[in-house]
Amino acid sequence: MADEDIDAAVKWLASRDVEYALRWHTELTAAILSLRTQPDRFPMSSDEDLERLGVRELPFGRGRNKYRILFTVTNDTVRVVTVRHASRRPLNVEDLPL
Repeated sequence: MADEDIDAAVKWLASRDVEYALRWHTELTAAILSLRTQPDRFPMSSDEDLERLGVRELPFGRGRNKYRILFTVTNDTVRVVTVRHASRRPLNVEDLPL
């Protein structure tokens, strides 16, 4: 699901500005890779259903281009569940492939 979400965002951004879309993808990848160290430094998701499942949230971007990287941590494994624009409706359990 996360790969599909990222691809959709890149396509949408590229339809407006290809260079920005490439830069956005590079910066998003770096943000995701930063989760290798201390992923628990990020808070639980603000979506009530997801918080109970241990889904954490890494905010990414600024202004109108703010996204939410939602991920889980199990032992030493970080799994990015989805990447969503911050303006989209809150998620619930049925929305995620957990």
